[in-house]
Amino acid sequence: MKELTRLGLDPATTCEHILPMYIRLAARLIVAAAIGTVLTSMPVRAELDLLKNDRLIEAVKADDLTAGESLLNQKHNVDVREQDGRTPLFFAAARGLEDFVELLIRHEAKIDAVDNFGNSPIYYATIGDHVGVVEILLEGGANVNLQNRRGVTPLMMAASDGHLATVQALIDAKADPSLTDFTGRTAWEWAQRGNRSHVLRYLKSAGIHR
Repeated sequence: MKELTRLGLDPATTCEHILPMYIRLAARLIVAAAIGTVLTSMPVRAELDLLKNDRLIEAVKADDLTAGESLLNQKHNVDVREQDGRTPLFFAAARGLEDFVELLIRHEAKIDAVDNFGNSPIYYATIGDHVGVVEILLEGGANVNLQNRRGVTPLMMAASDGHLATVQALIDAKADPSLTDFTGRTAWEWAQRGNRSHVLRYLKSAGIHR
């Protein structure tokens, strides 16, 4: 206030006119910053939208092996991701597309890639009880004991769902039945929870009791 008086300005009148001006200026800066953020993020959003309709992923979903092979021969990104982190290998594994899985692996798809939940392709193959795909992934070097963000392994899921052939394939590949999820449950307990008596009998015959 003293500085305004020294400059020959009336403090009351000056504040009445200057403060609203600063408020309007601050509001404009906030709006400008918000617009700038939106504009900056637009290319990223557009890129994500494109990934939703990626040609290789669409080829896998359509089980169009010819189209998929053509794209890969043109150096299409074999590990292109959707917003949830899944790559073409995830979709091929989930649908039990053995030929597509082999094609993607030949083109060096990341066999232990994880989605936003920490699941890998073998996890999806296990859920679908696609034993052939599980075996292909294991032969390709997939980590049989990879745990997702909740500590769940492929063996736990197979045991819970009663997929005996998949359980056997995973055990043969040295799946560790002693691993626990975030609640402390083992594959045995997952089978118990799912009332999978046939899986429990097999695990017991393999010397697994907990």
